[in-house]
Amino acid sequence: MVQACKKRKASYVKRKEETQDLKTQVGALQKQVDDLREKAGLAPISSSDQELELWKARSFTNLLERATHEQQIDVARAQSKMLQLQENLSKNPLYRPIRLPKGWAERRNILLSLREEMMTRGCQYVAARSQPLDSGCSHFSDHLYEDENGNFCCERFEFIHFQGVKSLRQVFEAVQFFMNTMEISISEKLGHTTVREDYDNNVDGGPSSCNCRLVSKSSENVTMEMNCIAFAEYFDMRSEFEGQPCAVMVTDCVDADELYPYSPNDRVRRDVGAAIVLTEVIPEKAARSSNDKQSEGGGVQGRRGEEEGVVVLMQRAAFLTIHRPEFEISEASMDSLPEGVSNWGDVMVQAIRGFVQSA
Repeated sequence: MVQACKKRKASYVKRKEETQDLKTQVGALQKQVDDLREKAGLAPISSSDQELELWKARSFTNLLERATHEQQIDVARAQSKMLQLQENLSKNPLYRPIRLPKGWAERRNILLSLREEMMTRGCQYVAARSQPLDSGCSHFSDHLYEDENGNFCCERFEFIHFQGVKSLRQVFEAVQFFMNTMEISISEKLGHTTVREDYDNNVDGGPSSCNCRLVSKSSENVTMEMNCIAFAEYFDMRSEFEGQPCAVMVTDCVDADELYPYSPNDRVRRDVGAAIVLTEVIPEKAARSSNDKQSEGGGVQGRRGEEEGVVVLMQRAAFLTIHRPEFEISEASMDSLPEGVSNWGDVMVQAIRGFVQSA
Protein backbone atom coordinates (compact mmCIF):
# COMPACT_ATOMS: atom_id res chain seq x y z
CA MET A 1 0.00 0.00 0.00
CA VAL A 2 1.43 3.34 -1.05
CA GLN A 3 1.14 6.12 1.61
CA ALA A 4 -0.11 9.46 0.29
CA CYS A 5 2.48 12.21 0.33
CA LYS A 6 1.81 15.20 2.63
CA LYS A 7 0.98 18.26 0.60
CA ARG A 8 3.70 20.87 0.81
CA LYS A 9 2.99 24.60 1.20
CA ALA A 10 3.70 26.68 -1.81
CA SER A 11 6.78 28.84 -1.54
CA TYR A 12 4.85 32.08 -1.89
CA VAL A 13 2.57 31.08 0.99
CA LYS A 14 5.52 30.36 3.28
CA ARG A 15 7.14 33.67 2.36
CA LYS A 16 3.86 35.48 3.05
CA GLU A 17 3.58 33.93 6.52
CA GLU A 18 7.23 34.67 7.32
CA THR A 19 6.74 38.24 6.18
CA GLN A 20 3.71 38.63 8.44
CA ASP A 21 5.62 37.17 11.41
CA LEU A 22 8.49 39.58 10.80
CA LYS A 23 6.10 42.54 10.61
CA THR A 24 4.57 41.49 13.92
CA GLN A 25 8.03 41.25 15.53
CA VAL A 26 9.03 44.61 14.05
CA GLY A 27 5.86 46.19 15.46
CA ALA A 28 6.56 44.77 18.90
CA LEU A 29 10.16 45.96 18.79
CA GLN A 30 9.08 49.39 17.56
CA LYS A 31 6.67 49.68 20.49
CA GLN A 32 9.45 48.74 22.91
CA VAL A 33 11.72 51.34 21.32
CA ASP A 34 9.01 54.02 21.54
CA ASP A 35 8.37 53.18 25.20
CA LEU A 36 12.07 53.37 26.00
CA ARG A 37 12.47 56.67 24.13
CA GLU A 38 9.44 58.12 25.89
CA LYS A 39 10.88 57.20 29.30
CA ALA A 40 14.19 58.74 28.22
CA GLY A 41 12.48 61.94 27.06
CA LEU A 42 13.14 61.38 23.34
CA ALA A 43 10.66 61.77 20.50
CA PRO A 44 9.39 58.61 18.79
CA ILE A 45 10.90 57.63 15.45
CA SER A 46 8.94 58.32 12.26
CA SER A 47 5.89 59.67 14.10
CA SER A 48 3.26 61.77 12.44
CA ASP A 49 2.55 65.32 13.59
CA GLN A 50 -0.51 64.13 15.52
CA GLU A 51 1.46 61.38 17.24
CA LEU A 52 4.23 63.85 18.03
CA GLU A 53 1.78 66.28 19.68
CA LEU A 54 0.27 63.42 21.66
CA TRP A 55 3.72 62.34 22.78
CA LYS A 56 4.58 65.90 23.82
CA ALA A 57 1.38 66.11 25.88
CA ARG A 58 2.10 62.78 27.56
CA SER A 59 5.69 63.80 28.26
CA PHE A 60 4.54 67.12 29.77
CA THR A 61 1.97 65.32 31.93
CA ASN A 62 4.61 62.88 33.15
CA LEU A 63 6.93 65.79 33.90
CA LEU A 64 4.23 67.55 35.94
CA GLU A 65 3.45 64.36 37.85
CA ARG A 66 7.11 63.86 38.72
CA ALA A 67 7.46 67.52 39.77
CA THR A 68 4.30 67.30 41.91
CA HIS A 69 5.54 64.13 43.57
CA GLU A 70 8.91 65.76 44.32
CA GLN A 71 7.12 68.77 45.84
CA GLN A 72 5.02 66.48 48.02
CA ILE A 73 8.16 64.77 49.26
CA ASP A 74 9.71 68.19 49.99
CA VAL A 75 6.58 69.20 51.93
CA ALA A 76 6.75 65.96 53.93
CA ARG A 77 10.39 66.69 54.81
CA ALA A 78 9.48 70.25 55.85
CA GLN A 79 6.58 68.98 57.98
CA SER A 80 8.87 66.50 59.68
CA LYS A 81 11.39 69.23 60.48
CA MET A 82 8.65 71.55 61.77
CA LEU A 83 7.23 68.84 64.02
CA GLN A 84 10.70 68.06 65.32
CA LEU A 85 11.23 71.75 66.05
CA GLN A 86 7.90 71.94 67.91
CA GLU A 87 8.71 68.87 69.96
CA ASN A 88 12.12 70.27 70.89
CA LEU A 89 10.64 73.51 72.22
CA SER A 90 10.54 73.42 75.99
CA LYS A 91 7.40 75.56 76.25
CA ASN A 92 4.38 76.32 74.07
CA PRO A 93 3.72 79.78 72.53
CA LEU A 94 1.05 80.62 75.11
CA TYR A 95 3.16 79.74 78.14
CA ARG A 96 4.55 82.14 80.68
CA PRO A 97 5.85 81.15 84.15
CA ILE A 98 3.25 81.49 86.91
CA ARG A 99 4.20 81.03 90.56
CA LEU A 100 1.67 81.94 93.23
CA PRO A 101 2.66 82.80 96.83
CA LYS A 102 0.61 82.18 99.97
CA GLY A 103 -0.63 85.73 100.56
CA TRP A 104 -4.03 86.44 98.96
CA ALA A 105 -3.29 90.07 98.12
CA GLU A 106 -0.04 89.18 96.38
CA ARG A 107 -1.67 86.27 94.56
CA ARG A 108 -4.41 88.52 93.19
CA ASN A 109 -1.93 91.18 92.07
CA ILE A 110 0.04 88.56 90.15
CA LEU A 111 -3.10 87.20 88.49
CA LEU A 112 -4.32 90.67 87.51
CA SER A 113 -0.94 91.48 85.97
CA LEU A 114 -1.22 88.42 83.72
CA ARG A 115 -4.52 89.27 82.06
CA GLU A 116 -3.42 91.67 79.32
CA GLU A 117 -0.32 89.68 78.35
CA MET A 118 -2.23 86.40 78.19
CA MET A 119 -4.93 87.99 76.03
CA THR A 120 -2.36 89.47 73.66
CA ARG A 121 -0.38 86.25 73.35
CA GLY A 122 -3.51 84.23 72.72
CA CYS A 123 -4.82 86.58 70.02
CA GLN A 124 -1.45 86.84 68.30
CA TYR A 125 -1.00 83.08 68.14
CA VAL A 126 -4.52 82.32 66.89
CA ALA A 127 -4.31 85.08 64.27
CA ALA A 128 -0.95 83.81 63.01
CA ARG A 129 -2.03 80.16 63.05
CA SER A 130 -5.26 80.79 61.15
CA GLN A 131 -3.95 83.37 58.66
CA PRO A 132 -3.80 81.13 55.55
CA LEU A 133 -6.99 79.20 56.36
CA ASP A 134 -10.52 79.71 55.01
CA SER A 135 -12.69 80.81 57.94
CA GLY A 136 -15.78 79.44 56.20
CA CYS A 137 -14.48 75.87 56.20
CA SER A 138 -13.88 73.42 59.03
CA HIS A 139 -10.29 72.69 60.04
CA PHE A 140 -8.68 70.31 62.51
CA SER A 141 -5.05 69.46 63.20
CA ASP A 142 -3.69 67.33 66.03
CA HIS A 143 -0.13 66.45 66.99
CA LEU A 144 0.55 63.90 69.74
CA TYR A 145 4.01 63.01 71.02
CA GLU A 146 6.06 62.08 74.07
CA ASP A 147 8.72 64.54 75.18
CA GLU A 148 12.20 63.76 76.48
CA ASN A 149 10.89 63.57 80.05
CA GLY A 150 8.28 60.94 79.23
CA ASN A 151 5.38 63.41 79.42
CA PHE A 152 2.48 63.02 77.01
CA CYS A 153 1.96 66.15 74.90
CA CYS A 154 -0.81 67.19 72.55
CA GLU A 155 -1.05 70.25 70.31
CA ARG A 156 -4.41 70.96 68.68
CA PHE A 157 -5.82 73.70 66.46
CA GLU A 158 -9.31 73.74 65.01
CA PHE A 159 -12.16 75.73 63.50
CA ILE A 160 -15.65 75.04 64.86
CA HIS A 161 -18.77 76.72 63.46
CA PHE A 162 -21.94 77.42 65.44
CA GLN A 163 -24.73 77.80 62.90
CA GLY A 164 -27.91 79.80 63.33
CA VAL A 165 -27.14 81.31 66.75
CA LYS A 166 -28.62 84.60 67.93
CA SER A 167 -25.39 86.55 68.29
CA LEU A 168 -21.69 86.45 69.02
CA ARG A 169 -22.42 87.46 72.61
CA GLN A 170 -24.72 84.46 73.04
CA VAL A 171 -21.89 82.05 72.21
CA PHE A 172 -19.54 84.03 74.45
CA GLU A 173 -21.99 83.65 77.33
CA ALA A 174 -22.08 79.91 76.62
CA VAL A 175 -18.28 79.78 76.86
CA GLN A 176 -18.41 81.62 80.19
CA PHE A 177 -21.10 79.24 81.44
CA PHE A 178 -18.95 76.22 80.59
CA MET A 179 -15.91 77.89 82.13
CA ASN A 180 -17.75 78.21 85.45
CA THR A 181 -19.42 74.77 85.42
CA MET A 182 -17.05 72.54 83.45
CA GLU A 183 -16.72 70.00 86.26
CA ILE A 184 -20.43 69.16 85.90
CA SER A 185 -20.23 68.63 82.13
CA ILE A 186 -17.08 66.51 82.39
CA SER A 187 -18.60 64.30 85.08
CA GLU A 188 -21.83 63.82 83.12
CA LYS A 189 -20.41 63.34 79.60
CA LEU A 190 -17.22 61.37 80.32
CA GLY A 191 -18.04 59.65 83.59
CA HIS A 192 -14.92 61.20 85.18
CA THR A 193 -15.90 62.29 88.67
CA THR A 194 -14.60 65.86 88.74
CA VAL A 195 -14.47 68.28 91.66
CA ARG A 196 -13.80 71.99 91.32
CA GLU A 197 -11.90 73.85 94.01
CA ASP A 198 -12.26 77.60 93.45
CA TYR A 199 -9.41 79.57 94.92
CA ASP A 200 -10.38 82.92 93.40
CA ASN A 201 -13.39 82.94 91.10
CA ASN A 202 -13.46 86.72 90.61
CA VAL A 203 -9.85 87.73 90.13
CA ASP A 204 -10.77 91.09 88.58
CA GLY A 205 -14.10 91.53 90.34
CA GLY A 206 -16.14 90.00 87.50
CA PRO A 207 -17.34 86.59 86.34
CA SER A 208 -14.86 86.40 83.46
CA SER A 209 -11.81 85.33 85.43
CA CYS A 210 -10.88 82.54 87.80
CA ASN A 211 -8.11 80.59 89.45
CA CYS A 212 -9.17 77.06 90.28
CA ARG A 213 -8.06 73.47 90.66
CA LEU A 214 -9.92 70.63 88.94
CA VAL A 215 -9.49 67.18 90.47
CA SER A 216 -10.79 64.39 88.26
CA LYS A 217 -10.87 60.60 88.65
CA SER A 218 -10.73 58.60 85.42
CA SER A 219 -12.55 55.36 84.60
CA GLU A 220 -9.29 53.56 85.45
CA ASN A 221 -9.45 55.08 88.97
CA VAL A 222 -6.48 57.41 88.37
CA THR A 223 -6.74 60.86 89.96
CA MET A 224 -5.61 63.86 87.92
CA GLU A 225 -5.30 67.49 88.94
CA MET A 226 -5.05 70.79 87.11
CA ASN A 227 -4.31 74.19 88.66
CA CYS A 228 -5.15 76.87 86.13
CA ILE A 229 -6.11 80.48 85.62
CA ALA A 230 -8.52 81.67 82.95
CA PHE A 231 -9.68 85.00 81.57
CA ALA A 232 -12.50 85.76 79.14
CA GLU A 233 -13.43 89.08 77.58
CA TYR A 234 -15.63 90.52 74.83
CA PHE A 235 -13.97 93.11 72.58
CA ASP A 236 -15.73 95.56 70.27
CA MET A 237 -12.64 95.34 68.10
CA ARG A 238 -9.15 93.86 68.06
CA SER A 239 -6.46 94.66 65.51
CA GLU A 240 -5.41 90.99 65.27
CA PHE A 241 -8.80 90.19 63.70
CA GLU A 242 -9.22 93.10 61.27
CA GLY A 243 -10.85 95.32 63.86
CA GLN A 244 -14.04 93.28 64.07
CA PRO A 245 -15.85 92.37 67.31
CA CYS A 246 -14.60 89.20 68.95
CA ALA A 247 -14.63 87.31 72.24
CA VAL A 248 -11.47 85.78 73.69
CA MET A 249 -10.84 83.17 76.37
CA VAL A 250 -7.32 82.25 77.48
CA THR A 251 -6.15 79.60 79.93
CA ASP A 252 -2.75 78.77 81.39
CA CYS A 253 -1.46 76.47 84.10
CA VAL A 254 0.15 77.39 87.40
CA ASP A 255 3.73 76.15 87.67
CA ALA A 256 3.97 76.32 91.44
CA ASP A 257 1.50 77.25 94.17
CA GLU A 258 2.80 77.76 97.70
CA LEU A 259 -0.70 77.82 99.17
CA TYR A 260 -2.08 74.83 97.23
CA PRO A 261 0.87 72.71 96.06
CA TYR A 262 0.57 69.82 93.62
CA SER A 263 0.33 66.25 94.96
CA PRO A 264 2.67 64.24 92.70
CA ASN A 265 2.67 61.20 95.00
CA ASP A 266 -0.97 60.32 94.33
CA ARG A 267 -2.16 62.57 91.48
CA VAL A 268 -1.20 62.93 87.83
CA ARG A 269 -0.56 66.54 86.90
CA ARG A 270 -2.29 67.94 83.83
CA ASP A 271 -1.26 71.29 82.30
CA VAL A 272 -3.30 73.13 79.68
CA GLY A 273 -2.56 76.31 77.78
CA ALA A 274 -5.38 77.36 75.47
CA ALA A 275 -6.69 80.31 73.49
CA ILE A 276 -10.21 80.55 72.07
CA VAL A 277 -11.33 83.35 69.75
CA LEU A 278 -14.95 83.81 68.69
CA THR A 279 -15.82 85.88 65.62
CA GLU A 280 -18.87 86.21 63.41
CA VAL A 281 -18.53 84.96 59.83
CA ILE A 282 -20.84 85.30 56.84
CA PRO A 283 -21.18 82.04 54.91
CA GLU A 284 -20.52 82.41 51.19
CA LYS A 285 -23.97 81.04 50.34
CA ALA A 286 -25.71 83.52 52.63
CA ALA A 287 -23.60 86.39 51.29
CA ARG A 288 -24.53 85.55 47.69
CA SER A 289 -28.22 85.36 48.64
CA SER A 290 -28.10 88.75 50.33
CA ASN A 291 -26.32 90.33 47.37
CA ASP A 292 -28.91 88.92 44.96
CA LYS A 293 -31.79 90.32 47.02
CA GLN A 294 -30.11 93.72 47.32
CA SER A 295 -29.63 93.86 43.56
CA GLU A 296 -33.39 93.28 43.18
CA GLY A 297 -34.13 96.21 45.49
CA GLY A 298 -35.28 94.03 48.34
CA GLY A 299 -33.49 96.05 51.03
CA VAL A 300 -32.34 93.08 53.11
CA GLN A 301 -29.73 94.83 55.21
CA GLY A 302 -30.04 93.77 58.84
CA ARG A 303 -32.40 90.90 58.02
CA ARG A 304 -29.82 88.10 57.61
CA GLY A 305 -29.61 87.54 61.36
CA GLU A 306 -33.39 87.43 61.69
CA GLU A 307 -33.95 85.06 58.75
CA GLU A 308 -31.00 82.71 58.89
CA GLY A 309 -29.30 83.38 62.21
CA VAL A 310 -25.66 84.18 62.81
CA VAL A 311 -22.71 81.90 62.18
CA VAL A 312 -20.02 82.16 64.86
CA LEU A 313 -16.56 80.75 64.27
CA MET A 314 -14.60 79.35 67.20
CA GLN A 315 -10.85 79.27 66.59
CA ARG A 316 -9.32 77.11 69.30
CA ALA A 317 -5.66 76.44 70.03
CA ALA A 318 -4.76 74.09 72.87
CA PHE A 319 -1.52 72.72 74.30
CA LEU A 320 -1.85 69.80 76.70
CA THR A 321 0.79 68.12 78.85
CA ILE A 322 0.14 65.10 81.05
CA HIS A 323 3.13 64.71 83.35
CA ARG A 324 4.56 61.25 83.75
CA PRO A 325 3.23 59.85 87.05
CA GLU A 326 5.63 59.70 89.96
CA PHE A 327 3.75 56.72 91.38
CA GLU A 328 3.01 53.25 90.02
CA ILE A 329 0.00 52.82 87.75
CA SER A 330 -0.90 50.04 85.33
CA GLU A 331 -0.04 50.24 81.65
CA ALA A 332 -3.74 50.22 80.75
CA SER A 333 -4.36 53.18 83.05
CA MET A 334 -1.44 55.06 81.55
CA ASP A 335 -2.71 54.48 78.02
CA SER A 336 -6.20 55.71 78.93
CA LEU A 337 -5.08 59.08 80.30
CA PRO A 338 -4.39 60.92 77.01
CA GLU A 339 -7.57 59.72 75.33
CA GLY A 340 -9.79 60.68 78.24
CA VAL A 341 -8.32 64.14 78.69
CA SER A 342 -8.31 64.99 74.98
CA ASN A 343 -12.09 64.47 75.03
CA TRP A 344 -12.54 67.46 77.34
CA GLY A 345 -12.48 69.76 74.32
CA ASP A 346 -15.35 67.83 72.73
CA VAL A 347 -17.34 68.14 75.94
CA MET A 348 -16.89 71.91 75.80
CA VAL A 349 -18.31 72.12 72.27
CA GLN A 350 -21.28 69.93 73.23
CA ALA A 351 -22.00 72.11 76.25
CA ILE A 352 -21.88 75.31 74.17
CA ARG A 353 -24.23 73.87 71.54
CA GLY A 354 -26.63 72.75 74.25
CA PHE A 355 -26.57 76.23 75.82
CA VAL A 356 -27.32 78.15 72.62
CA GLN A 357 -29.98 75.67 71.46
CA SER A 358 -31.87 75.89 74.73
CA ALA A 359 -31.82 79.69 74.80
